[in-house]
Amino acid sequence: MSNDNNDDELLRLDEVTPKVRLAPFWITWWSRGVHETIGRRRSIDIATLVAWWTSPPAPTNGNKGKQHAWSAATFRGGRRGLANVEQVTALVFDFDGAAVPMREVLAALPVACVGHTSWSHGTKPGERFRVFVPCDRPMTVREHARIWMLFADVFMGIGAPLDVTTKDASRLWFVPCVRPGYDAHAILNREVLDVDEALTIAPSEREHEIRNVVDDPHEGVRQKGLGYESRASVTDRASAYLASMPPAIQGSHGGTATYKAAIALVHGFALDESTAFALLVREYNPRCKPPWSAKGLARKVNEAAKATRVGLGYLLPERTR
Repeated sequence: MSNDNNDDELLRLDEVTPKVRLAPFWITWWSRGVHETIGRRRSIDIATLVAWWTSPPAPTNGNKGKQHAWSAATFRGGRRGLANVEQVTALVFDFDGAAVPMREVLAALPVACVGHTSWSHGTKPGERFRVFVPCDRPMTVREHARIWMLFADVFMGIGAPLDVTTKDASRLWFVPCVRPGYDAHAILNREVLDVDEALTIAPSEREHEIRNVVDDPHEGVRQKGLGYESRASVTDRASAYLASMPPAIQGSHGGTATYKAAIALVHGFALDESTAFALLVREYNPRCKPPWSAKGLARKVNEAAKATRVGLGYLLPERTR
């Protein structure tokens, strides 16, 4: 059982600079916000981005649109727009009114990440914050959409629904964005998100298109050709079953335990790989010692999906099969 998460610690953003070693990445920057037509492409490191987030606000006479702004994408000709996106170098998730604190969301992610409360935090009910996830390579717009949906499943399950507008890879973010005195933390000594590994279990483009139209967990869905069943009902049963399975303990056949858990989800409950991954991340992984990296969990789900000697739906009721 290989893992790099046993030394995780929650850092304050003012501690990030001397401790973090992440490769620089490309973004687009607007010094006059939305009033600047052409953005400037630039390479920065995480410490610089953190400094932007927490810097004192520039005087704008109350006009938010004049604040500095950035995007995790680069654009042809510097003109922002989804059709002009060249590449996306990170994932940014926005939470408005989450039921769980930012620290719990960061701890649930098996990848390197940074979180900060947003400017509206403390002024409205609920937790309001953003999570920044660096990637090991740039993504296309389609890849970004699929991986965004993969993580949305994880967040939804822990009571932290996302602002759906952040699916837009061309999204612009104003800075500064952290009110003085509020929380900003990082967990960066985990593996950086492996884009290619994540894509092996992320929803397909077709699934993503369907979810853009309707994403009702109580709507009847066909579980891999086994009949119509409430997606929420099947996921709830899978969750309860997963809670009864032993966690992975390093040195005690932890890899086998995790593989069996993945088999139960993918074959026993006939869940798609992205849903199985989300359940393992939020409900199984916290019990493992040490927790798996996202890459390790994705590989176990992939191995389970390729198993050919396991019956499909063997943990579902007869009426579903």
